[in-house]
Amino acid sequence: MSVDETNKSDIWSRDCLGRKDDARYLQNYLVARYEAKREEPGFVLAVNGEWGTGKSFMLKRWHEQSLFENHPVVLFDAWKNDFTKDPLLAFISEFDAGLAGYFSYMPFLKKHGDKAGTVLREYWKPALKVIGFALLKHAAGIGADQVNSLFEEDGDSDEIQSDEKTPYKDVQKQLSNELNKVLNRHRSVKEAIRDFKGKLSLLITELNKLPGFQLPLIIYIDELDRCRPDYAIELLEGIKHLFGVPGVYFVIATNITQLSHSIRAVYGSGFDGYAYLKRFFDMQYSLRQPSNKQFTDSLMETIGVTNESEIVFGLTNVEIPGYGILNSNKEFISFVLEKHADAFNLALRDQGQVANIVEAALICLKNERVHIFFLVFLAVVYHQDPIVFKKICDAKNLSLVTGFKERFEINSTFVVPYPYRGESVRHTTVQEVALKYFESLSMEQNDVRRAVESPTRFTFPENLLFSRLVSYNIHDITKEYSNYFALIRDASGFGAIGTKNIDT
Repeated sequence: MSVDETNKSDIWSRDCLGRKDDARYLQNYLVARYEAKREEPGFVLAVNGEWGTGKSFMLKRWHEQSLFENHPVVLFDAWKNDFTKDPLLAFISEFDAGLAGYFSYMPFLKKHGDKAGTVLREYWKPALKVIGFALLKHAAGIGADQVNSLFEEDGDSDEIQSDEKTPYKDVQKQLSNELNKVLNRHRSVKEAIRDFKGKLSLLITELNKLPGFQLPLIIYIDELDRCRPDYAIELLEGIKHLFGVPGVYFVIATNITQLSHSIRAVYGSGFDGYAYLKRFFDMQYSLRQPSNKQFTDSLMETIGVTNESEIVFGLTNVEIPGYGILNSNKEFISFVLEKHADAFNLALRDQGQVANIVEAALICLKNERVHIFFLVFLAVVYHQDPIVFKKICDAKNLSLVTGFKERFEINSTFVVPYPYRGESVRHTTVQEVALKYFESLSMEQNDVRRAVESPTRFTFPENLLFSRLVSYNIHDITKEYSNYFALIRDASGFGAIGTKNIDT
């Protein structure tokens, strides 16, 4: 029921997207709403956000924070229970387990709660079949096999025959008998729901009397948009009917757009899924889109890279305007990913897919120096346009024949230190950095000698290539990154299908 004091400070330790502030605001809002509307028959808040906005991360940490502060809370991961046939019963089981600690304060409630839960488990599914029969009125020509599917879990139901020898009136009689059975159960389930709500109200009343607990009871539901459409619909229907009790609040993290598409998949392309969802959600709170810097920082929490690898960054131990001094490999890679996301205007999901490719390449480059700017540049180009990437591979440059300039317009610049000719900083682009690598691939020995004798060899981006070449070991100039074309092409399969499973 509570979070260990030693772990309290770790709850939001990886909050790259700033979701602690959102959770704190929403927590305060829910508590204030309950104080202002104590008689409100429940409340359902949809926390809406696209992939990568940190919904799951926020809900899990918010739940932990609430436990530490002695709020009565339950967390239900809908996606992890998606395999079950009956989502509501899975939820009730999780709900019961989540409140077990609170029941210890009120043993008599535990007894009544079990009784109500047993009745619901026995009668809830038959009640849903009544809804199924209502749909028969709108389904012309429905087959007997479809009707039988409504009763396939009932041991006392006779199978409805549909062959030509069975008179229509006999089939009609069978349907009538089955309907009467379900309607009788429907009356029982209405009583069970009434009983369940009564016990839930009693729980809220008793919790309100206990010192140290602060209402409302908050139930967090995560990953609903990832579930089967029928599963999501049935769960929403169930919690709306069963848990509409004063003092019981739901916080459902989902992608409203994605979930509405799932609803349409069940009811048809012309169905207004968004309007349908408004039946279940009393209010909607949309998470702010994270900046590319915030998102790449969060991606680095999932990418397996340590400081054992040598990342050729070119800006190590210098103060980068707007960033300060970056010293770790994760900071280097995050910076490079961010600048490429800015330059190529990558969506969050694209950034996640590029990160998959880069991680796969980094694993293959273990114990080797990694030219991160060139590696990420090639990964982004491949992800965005494999045809242009192939032309670049063949030409080993970004000339007009590759189609790069026609395909990509890069205007985003970033500022770097530039202690040369009296200038303190300069503006550059990821394309300009990549061009240095392409130029080096075709350099002759004399060109290399002139480059390493130039005063700019220790400034960015020249230092990416020439800072180690003062000994004129010209072979080092190409052997480290000339194979990146093949490496990215092979690793690209990891970014083609999906994205890394981060707390989104």
